[in-house]
Amino acid sequence: MRKTLAFLLALLAGPAFAQQVPPDAARIVSPAQLLGQARFTWLGIHIYDANLWSNAAPFAWSSPLALQLTYAMGIDGDDLLDTTMKEITRIEGDSADLPQLKQVLAKCMGTVAEGDSYTAASASADRLTMWLNGTQTCDVTYPGVKQRFLGIWLADNSRSPDLSRQLRGS
Repeated sequence: MRKTLAFLLALLAGPAFAQQVPPDAARIVSPAQLLGQARFTWLGIHIYDANLWSNAAPFAWSSPLALQLTYAMGIDGDDLLDTTMKEITRIEGDSADLPQLKQVLAKCMGTVAEGDSYTAASASADRLTMWLNGTQTCDVTYPGVKQRFLGIWLADNSRSPDLSRQLRGS
């Protein structure tokens, strides 16, 4: 429960350290430029660092995007998936296809340990590719998956609009 709460609250940020775009994501977002970065801490505990790359500035949903989260603590994969679905539901409301979307995203997510990095990259509205530590975990095609998933961190109505603005570079 504590890990779930930490991930749910992983939407407040402070400064983070710049990194290079992950090589696999660079194939989708090329040439990549860092739009923004943030460090999420909760009650003084460092949860993750986030970096957002695109091939265009300013931020636009229509541009290729790559979001990388580097975790400073371990989080169970089931907690990541459940929290993801709760945030998608909170942002967009109930939708009849949420069970199907959960099945699609379940292929993408697993447990993370301290130092692990998830990267999610997308060049089109209906496709999302994810890697864990450089190993591809999924390449899914699903209606609106780019904005529905990445919106957890990037949408104007995300749980932390300040984090979203930092990542978008605005």
